[in-house]
Amino acid sequence: MKKIILLFGAVCILAFTTSCGYKFSMGGNLPLGITKVSVGIFQNNSSETGAEDSFTTAFIDELVKTTNADIVDQNDADVSIKGYIDSITFGTLTRASNDSVNSIRVSAIVDLKIIDRTGKVIWSVHNFSDYEDYSFANTNTLDQAARRKAIEKIAERIAEKIVGRIRDNF
Repeated sequence: MKKIILLFGAVCILAFTTSCGYKFSMGGNLPLGITKVSVGIFQNNSSETGAEDSFTTAFIDELVKTTNADIVDQNDADVSIKGYIDSITFGTLTRASNDSVNSIRVSAIVDLKIIDRTGKVIWSVHNFSDYEDYSFANTNTLDQAARRKAIEKIAERIAEKIVGRIRDNF
């Protein structure tokens, strides 16, 4: 009986690990033989202070996590990546009454350029957008934390999608 249970357990584990089509993309190559990348701090053209840190960090983290590229100084890089936060906007999503907001939608629009050593733009994306909703608590500390978390989630998703496009040969 013990052997049957062990055999059944082994078959289940094997089935779950081999039948799923999902796999991690870790260590993926970048196109054009790019192995060394410089990532500048995203230029923040929005009024949201500190958003450049969230977007830059998310982009670097995604490159490190899902590609084999080394993040290096601009002088040593095959390409430089420059990101631009065009806008971050906030809008009421739901209200409890005319005077009370329940949830807010944060939207961000980003541009990104990949520039080779000669200064030529070899790839770019414009007006790449995403959004995140968060609950509004009407307390400054909680609302600021929720706002910051929403921006970080947007930055992570945008980084994931753009790096995916880059890995897929633009």
